[in-house]
Amino acid sequence: MAFSKHRSSLPCLNLLLTSLNLSLILAASASISTLLLLRRPPSPVGWAFFAASASSLVSAFLGFYSQLNQCLFLTHTTLLLFSLLQQGSSIFMLILRKNTCIRLLESPRTQREVKILIKAQVGFALSVFLLQIVVLGLMCAIESCIVKEFMGLETKREEMGRKRGRKVAHVRAEAMVQEAHMEEVRVREFEEKNENKYGQWVKPDFEA
Repeated sequence: MAFSKHRSSLPCLNLLLTSLNLSLILAASASISTLLLLRRPPSPVGWAFFAASASSLVSAFLGFYSQLNQCLFLTHTTLLLFSLLQQGSSIFMLILRKNTCIRLLESPRTQREVKILIKAQVGFALSVFLLQIVVLGLMCAIESCIVKEFMGLETKREEMGRKRGRKVAHVRAEAMVQEAHMEEVRVREFEEKNENKYGQWVKPDFEA
């Protein structure tokens, strides 16, 4: 709860993060659409590429809710890292093993259409990969700012607590001194009263 309040104190960074997540959703959706255009349903290799884009899409949607609490933030970060590894592997396969991927994707389309769609898929996958890197970096920066601000507030609270404790101790000490002084005054008054009474009793005896 405290982290979500501190997170809302960074509106510019939060707005930028929201925009990046929206762009990530569009890029991941375009990547999934391209895979479905190649073949529907996808081949086993196509399903692997589909899973990478789907995990990126889920992580982007989860990014909108990761600001609510710390548990979702950790889940989002884990999913984002997992998705980054998948996207990196997909890009590696599509660029360095292009002919093998075309054969394993088993698309019924013409060779020209498949090559165009593969190029589009590489572009979308690269966009998703780069956007996820920026999102991850921005999330870490926001979290670092929040932790520093939170720790600063905790330090101030502890310092205020120590000052309040010293003030209370000082007030108590003054109260104890004042109470001891009052007790001393009461004892002195009591002794003076006893001396006056004792003097009144003894004086007639001397006169007699």
